[in-house]
Amino acid sequence: GIVGLHHVSHEPHRGLAGTMARRLNTGQFAFGDQPHQATFQVNEAETVLTVTGTNAGTATVTVYSGAVAVASFDVTVSPATLSVASVTVVAGDEAPLTVTRAGGDQTVALTVTLTADYAGVITMTPAQVTIPAGQDSAVTVVSAQSLERPAVTVRATAAGYTAGAGTVTVRAPTLTFDPDPVAVMLGETVTAVVRRSSSEAAATLTLTLVESDTTVFTAGAQVTFAADQTEATY
Repeated sequence: GIVGLHHVSHEPHRGLAGTMARRLNTGQFAFGDQPHQATFQVNEAETVLTVTGTNAGTATVTVYSGAVAVASFDVTVSPATLSVASVTVVAGDEAPLTVTRAGGDQTVALTVTLTADYAGVITMTPAQVTIPAGQDSAVTVVSAQSLERPAVTVRATAAGYTAGAGTVTVRAPTLTFDPDPVAVMLGETVTAVVRRSSSEAAATLTLTLVESDTTVFTAGAQVTFAADQTEATY
């Protein structure tokens, strides 16, 4: 026979549309001009209904045979969300950072804006990424310039999506000094070298030198490595 489908409740949000609900009226659901119908042919055991989520929430659909309700089922629509992968990056280096979307219309591209809780610790290039149509993720590059904060929260936002967040953990670089220790005569000035690993040198890095006793010796206030530079003098 012919089975009519009626939407009977929609708490707390309206959540059905598409083939099953071709028109969405204010304050209620409408299945076209008439209740949506599914027809079972002779000896046919199942039929297919298409449900498209438009708002987060749960809605109940009641199945009628004629005027008699014979079954019901709930449809739960989860919100479209963004997530940011947590990564560890060495100060003075960089690492890929992945942003992922779940739900939403993935047949269209999505522009996502990335922000960090603290300025000057990490940089994302680019700070705005586009997830291509048909894909669920995109990658940016995060570089760390400072150890001022050992962990920085990165937030992802986009229109129509629940914001996501991830943590970028910043680790100290491995440094070596030549000579070590430094030997200098009274009144003499020597040049020493500080090195970092080539595998941890993709970004700029500034080191601050602090003397334990400035009445004994002094050193330069800062040492700066350019991107890909592995040694500097002080």
